[in-house]
Amino acid sequence: MTMRKDEAQNHAGIERGLTARRAISPTELAAQLGVSPASALRACRDGRVRSVRFGKRFLVPADEADRILQSGLPAA
Repeated sequence: MTMRKDEAQNHAGIERGLTARRAISPTELAAQLGVSPASALRACRDGRVRSVRFGKRFLVPADEADRILQSGLPAA
C-alpha cells in the first residue's frame, strides 16, 4: 500500500516527535502531558509556557513544547 504525500509527511512527523512541526496548540500540548486543555491554556496565558498569541489563539513553539515534555508543566 502506498501513502499519499501528506500521509507520508504526517507519518514522518509522528516518528520524529513534535520538533517536526514549528508549533503546536495548547490542546495538543495538554494531550501529550496528560493534563486538561484548560491547564495548558492557563499556563500559556500566565506566561509559564512560552507561547505566541494570534488573536484569541495561542501556539507553543516546538522547542518550548519539547522542553515542557521533558521537564513537565511549570507549577503555578
